[in-house]
Amino acid sequence: MDIFTAIVLGALAAGLLWVVWAGWLARKLPIADIVDKRRNESWAAQLMVEEHELPQMLAAANEYRRKRGLPEVTAAQLQGQVNEDLREQITAQARKQRQARHVRHNLARERRGF
Repeated sequence: MDIFTAIVLGALAAGLLWVVWAGWLARKLPIADIVDKRRNESWAAQLMVEEHELPQMLAAANEYRRKRGLPEVTAAQLQGQVNEDLREQITAQARKQRQARHVRHNLARERRGF
C-alpha cells in the first residue's frame, strides 16, 4: 500500500470516528436541543408580541403627529418607509463592499508592480 492510500484511508477513518464520537456525546440530549427548537419557538412568540404591539405603536405615533399638526401615517406608508430605509442601507453596504474590493484590487496591483 502506498503512502497516499494510507493517508486517504486514515483521514476517512478519522472522520468516521469523529462522527461516532460526536453522536456518542449527544446521546443523552433531547432532540429539541439538537435542532434548537426552543429558539424557534421563542422567535415565534416574539413575532406574536410584535404583531400586537405594532398597531399600538402606530396609534401612539399618530397621536403624537396629530398634536404636532402633521398628517397621520398608515401602516402601508410606514411599511413603505421601512422598505425604503432598508434599500438605502443595502445600497450603502454594497457601495462600501465595492469600494473595499476596489482598494484591495489596487493594493494587489501595486504589490505586483502595476
